[in-house]
Amino acid sequence: MNFVYFLLEITLIVLPFTVLHLLGKLDTIELKKWGKYTFLFFLFHNLLFFLGFSIKGDYFDYIIFALEYSFILSGLVIAKRLIINAWTAILNVFGIIIWGLGFVIALPGLFLFIVISNDYESQSKINYAGNGGSYETRKFSYGFVTLGETKYTFDTYKKYGWLPIERLVDRSVLYELGSGFDPGDGNLTFNVIEKGGKEFLVLRSSTGKELLKPIN
Repeated sequence: MNFVYFLLEITLIVLPFTVLHLLGKLDTIELKKWGKYTFLFFLFHNLLFFLGFSIKGDYFDYIIFALEYSFILSGLVIAKRLIINAWTAILNVFGIIIWGLGFVIALPGLFLFIVISNDYESQSKINYAGNGGSYETRKFSYGFVTLGETKYTFDTYKKYGWLPIERLVDRSVLYELGSGFDPGDGNLTFNVIEKGGKEFLVLRSSTGKELLKPIN
């Protein structure tokens, strides 16, 4: 079990109750004010994430998305506190249904999330400099007894010195079979080079095989 596994379970079972309890302590005016600020924060974060930017590390963005899910779900449930009409009644019912589905998913998730969460927990991180920039590549793997082969994902981020943000410049998904390249090699090296006016990510195995990919 890893951090992502526990975060998934907490998000579906515990967080919505916690957020709803905290929102219930606010009066209508405070609820509108803090709801607006919180909405703008999540909107700004989602826009940056859509553009490829994230907070440094594996977990900060996961936590923000978990809080956002709980905030939206709680907002649907208490919408009738702000405006009373047919639409807020529908939102209230919709929120309760989603809440219930979260519980239903969380129960088998006690076992399924052990497998699923592995695809979101990096196995290794490789930091390196290339073409004047600073980069970090994170290796993820996902395999199960019913799968014929293991899937490997390599996320490469460009870092910006002291700033607490990074930008995803490449996501490479490779399998053990059929690629002609061994993604499970524990001695992979990475580099970023410029070729023909474009930047490329170079993955090099311990046997000397190379995989060249253009990056954003």
